[in-house]
Amino acid sequence: VAPTEESILNGSYPLSRSLYFYTNGEPSGLTKEFTDFVLSEKGQSIVSTVGYIPLKK
Repeated sequence: VAPTEESILNGSYPLSRSLYFYTNGEPSGLTKEFTDFVLSEKGQSIVSTVGYIPLKK
């Protein structure tokens, strides 16, 4: 299986992994601002630009 966006998102490409954010409770302040930005359309476009696969919509 080739490393395509589709094969990574559907889990058929074996050399990929998910990245997680962990917070101590519900995020607030700068932590919430950062996670909201990363999950925003602009943040996800940056994810793509630097070579990562964005979250499924």
